Amino acid sequence: MAKAEAYCVEMKRNVTIFEAREYFLGLPEPRQKLTFLCGDERCRAILRPAVIGENYHKAKDAPDKRKSPCFRENVHHQHIGNCTWISNSIPGEIAPTAKAHNARVSQVCAELGLIFRPYPGRRKAKPIDATDITASTTSIHEAGAHGSHSRSSKGKQRPETNRFMATVAMLHLNFTEEQKRKTPLVIENIVDGSFYDVCTWVKWFHPRYQSRHIYYGRCDVESLTNVIMVKFWGKISPVGDRDDKTATAEISLSKAWLIEENTYLLSVLEGLAKPKKIKEEALCYFFSEEPPKVRHFPSKHEGGQGRTVARFSVESLDHIAVIPLSELTEPEHVEHDK
Repeated sequence: MAKAEAYCVEMKRNVTIFEAREYFLGLPEPRQKLTFLCGDERCRAILRPAVIGENYHKAKDAPDKRKSPCFRENVHHQHIGNCTWISNSIPGEIAPTAKAHNARVSQVCAELGLIFRPYPGRRKAKPIDATDITASTTSIHEAGAHGSHSRSSKGKQRPETNRFMATVAMLHLNFTEEQKRKTPLVIENIVDGSFYDVCTWVKWFHPRYQSRHIYYGRCDVESLTNVIMVKFWGKISPVGDRDDKTATAEISLSKAWLIEENTYLLSVLEGLAKPKKIKEEALCYFFSEEPPKVRHFPSKHEGGQGRTVARFSVESLDHIAVIPLSELTEPEHVEHDK
């Protein structure tokens, strides 16, 4: 049954709330609260959404325990459309409860906005732990186009989530046009904008503005011996010439890296790479300040033009997300890459 179990990071498996209580109360003092994630493995692979465990830290006969222990959704954390933890549903169909949950998440985000911290260690304040998955808010000052604080020092409260790029992708793909334009999205110390102007089709790539955008586009996934290749459908110009787009944009991810840091994501990518009668569509979102490495491959046939590849790199797996379109609660909002 949905919500009967959740994934406990410390126990490294799905557990009931009573198993979590038994484990927690068996820990030596001082005890640290446990961390719970969505119980759906595929949802956890893509978004790693946190969920809330209530009253598991109190003994059965605790005098201040007025409510039975349970798991419940976290309003700041998005789930995929087919998430079984939100609601058991028929495969391929979006459960009404999943739509309702993600509508609440979208509304919270639309009111507060999100801030992307690609390099948390560079800040003078206490660095953010990259493994922290609990929901929180942070006071963010408006940043100038090139990282200088300008216009106002008034802070805004904005929720943070763990798999940040996947969360940005899911929200952007499910947002209406109006929500994209109105919802703030900041790349810390680089640009303060909205989902509409920060998230940009990869075909509009320009090296001068590269760091100010999160690029996205439809893609194919190919599994090779040691790497996963994410290949975008649209062509780009590595120098930003909109009238001369001849290079194929792609990203190479080491399987060793994925195995070490995110085996769930590897399984999703491998699933997208498998040959199917009907190929599953996906979109890739990524952030990279490093200019793509451009390489020209001559044609194997005499007189052929060959091909040019622009290969981007990502500094962290949190800087890339690949979202199957089947996981969206509002697929009708997805734009066509024309």
